[in-house]
Amino acid sequence: MLFIIIALLILFVAGFYASVHILQWFVDYLAIRYTVNVATLSPLEAVMNIMQLTLLLVLMVCLPILVFVFISYIRPALYLHERRLLIYVPLSLLLGALGALFGWYLSVEIFIPYFDGFSRLLQLQNMWSLNYLTSFVIMDLFIFFLVFQIPLIVTVLHSLGFLQTKNMVSLRKIVVLLSVVLGAVVTPPDVISQLIVAAPLYVLFELSIQYCRFKDSRQARRSVKKRRARAR
Repeated sequence: MLFIIIALLILFVAGFYASVHILQWFVDYLAIRYTVNVATLSPLEAVMNIMQLTLLLVLMVCLPILVFVFISYIRPALYLHERRLLIYVPLSLLLGALGALFGWYLSVEIFIPYFDGFSRLLQLQNMWSLNYLTSFVIMDLFIFFLVFQIPLIVTVLHSLGFLQTKNMVSLRKIVVLLSVVLGAVVTPPDVISQLIVAAPLYVLFELSIQYCRFKDSRQARRSVKKRRARAR
C-alpha cells in the first residue's frame, strides 16, 4: 500500500511539472499562430487548469495499469470465448489515443482558426480565457476518444451474437447520415470540415464490417474442417 501511495505521489509531481510546460507551450503556440493573449479571469484559474491537466495525465498513465490488473483479476472466472474478448481492451486504449489525437487536430487546426476568423472579421482584439480554452480542447479530445470506440463496440456485439454482419450492411445508409449529422454539429458550417469529421467515422464503421466478415468466413472454414475431420 505504501509503495502505491509513493508511486502515485511521484506520478502526481511529474504530471504537475509536465502540465506546467504543456500549458506554457500551448499558450505560446496560440500567441505565435493567432496573435492572441491567453488570460486568466481569477487568481485560481491557472492553478486549477494545471491541476486538471495533471490529474488527466496521471489517469492516462494509470489507466492501462488498472485495466491490466482488472483483467488479471477476472480472467480465471471467464469462459474461453469470453477470455478472447479481453484482447480488445488494449485495442480500445489504442483507438482512444488515436481519437484523442484526431480531436486535438480538429481543435487546433480547424475549430480554433475558424472561430478566430470571426474575431478578425469584426476587428476585435483576441484575449481568450485559459479555462474556456482548455475546456474546449479537452472536450473535443474526450468526444473523439469515445467516437473512435465504434469499431470495438461493433466487433464485441458481433462476437457476442447481438449483431450480425448482414444487419450491419443494412445500417450503412443510417451510419452515413449520422456521420454527416455529427460532422455538421461539431464542426464549423463548411463542407470540408464536416467531411473531415464524417469520413473517419464512416471508415471506422466500414472497417468493423469487413473485420466481422473476415471473422465469419474464418469461422465457417473452421466449421467445414471440423465436419470433414469427423466424416473421416
